[in-house]
Amino acid sequence: MISGDCSTIKAMARNLLLPRRMRHSSTSRGLGAAIASRAWATLPLLASILSIISVSGCIISPQPEPPRIDVDKIRIELISSDPDGGQRDMVRFIGSEGAVTPGGATLSITNLDRPSTNGEWVVAEDGSFSATLPGVGGDMFRLIAWVDALHSEPVDIVAPVEDGAALPAPRPLEDCLELTPPREIDFGETVVSSSAVSALVVRNQCAEAVSLDDVRLASASVSRGECRTRHDACLVDGPVSSECADAAQDCENRCDDEYSNCTAEPAECNAALEECRNGCREERDACVVRVCDEERDLCLDDSAGTGGFVATIEVPLQLESGEARSIIVTFEPESPGRVEEVMVIYVNAPESGRLPITLIGEGVEP
Repeated sequence: MISGDCSTIKAMARNLLLPRRMRHSSTSRGLGAAIASRAWATLPLLASILSIISVSGCIISPQPEPPRIDVDKIRIELISSDPDGGQRDMVRFIGSEGAVTPGGATLSITNLDRPSTNGEWVVAEDGSFSATLPGVGGDMFRLIAWVDALHSEPVDIVAPVEDGAALPAPRPLEDCLELTPPREIDFGETVVSSSAVSALVVRNQCAEAVSLDDVRLASASVSRGECRTRHDACLVDGPVSSECADAAQDCENRCDDEYSNCTAEPAECNAALEECRNGCREERDACVVRVCDEERDLCLDDSAGTGGFVATIEVPLQLESGEARSIIVTFEPESPGRVEEVMVIYVNAPESGRLPITLIGEGVEP
């Protein structure tokens, strides 16, 4: 007698038709012949298993398909947040019937050009929707539809400068700049207060060097490249903090006191004074470096965004032809629940543009 749960019975039927050693046949013709021969040889037992499946109600259900977004059914209007009119600083997405499949899905939209500008909307049963969020013509948006844990392929749109159809966003160097993975990083479930790490590999297969100007998380108020630019400017000509200036002045006052009390030959006293003042300048410079480093670290904290994701790479950088670099992405969930973020890579040369990567993770209780 054959018994077992639904999954066990299904596995028995599959193994009868196609044992493990046959599952890697190099030709479809040979594989088909093997299945046919096996089916005839095991027909009585297979019939018993199929009968049990039918009687017990154990059926093989098709896997649900992920949602889909049809860009051709989306129109964009530029409107003003001011009821009396004025600058058009809002973008309205209008999806007609069938714009999102299936109806009832949740649509996530992120403005990749404005920090922390995103939202979620529930799609109508006929697949239509209306969504409005801050933005102007020329801004780039990423759309993803969700049904439970399944999500659509990300769709990137550029808002037109005048009302009209949604414009698919160009992807710079698509034929030769390889991203692995190409569109998203899914961290799966990660225990709250722990971390998961993944790497996005950027490989330049183009004939010439590629400049990566910056990497930014869409929810962050600042990018890693901006933090580096601020740090460099602080070291070169940034204002000296009062702490550093006061310490330097105290140091020079001590030098002057020592010079006033110097009883050696004038040349020796002058040399000692110069050496002392040089030491003061070195201390001041070290103080400036410390202050600039502290400001940079605070800036990098802001570049982490709000979703628990951190992207680590030193930018700007130049990738020579054939060269590859990794962007290390860390997910540290702060609370239970699904988290979605978009990481944007800014490419400058030989083509200018943005390469968005969706980051997905779910925080779970320990």
